[in-house]
Amino acid sequence: MHTDHVKIGNVEKDLDRVYRIFDEFVKKMGFDKRNERRFRLLTEEVLRIAKVIVREATLDTWFEGEGDEAKIFLTVDNRFNVDDREKILSLSSSGKNSAEMGFFDKLLAIFVADDPTDKTWSLQSYREELLEKRKTDAYSQEAWDDLERSVIAGLSENIEVSVYDEVIKLVATYKKKD
Repeated sequence: MHTDHVKIGNVEKDLDRVYRIFDEFVKKMGFDKRNERRFRLLTEEVLRIAKVIVREATLDTWFEGEGDEAKIFLTVDNRFNVDDREKILSLSSSGKNSAEMGFFDKLLAIFVADDPTDKTWSLQSYREELLEKRKTDAYSQEAWDDLERSVIAGLSENIEVSVYDEVIKLVATYKKKD
């Protein structure tokens, strides 16, 4: 199942349409109340990322699902100028595009990278990397704790971010719980 796409240029005005599509989607997917609430919270967290980015760009968002798996998609052109990048990065807790950053900062930095060295990033690989690093690196333990506190990381099965031809795509995957 695939929903309509919603262009988000003004998050506050466009959220109503996103939530109307969300309501139709969860009904067609057969979500019970518990899974609907969890998926809605994940959607709200993904849209929180959108609120940060949309100040400088227009996003496209939609939902897809099959069986017990539902996905939230966000795409945005990666054509930020230097001033735009500075504004977006200033919203991160560190205020800079740094290798030593928390989970939310890491996601945000991918959206504003000049030429991202990683053309793809996933929550699963980030978790694996942190598990290995935290054995010997104190900062990695902080990053792991940050990840553990993250609502979006806790609710999603995986998050994938990819960059291709000036377009950044974020896909957050949710699996229904019994």
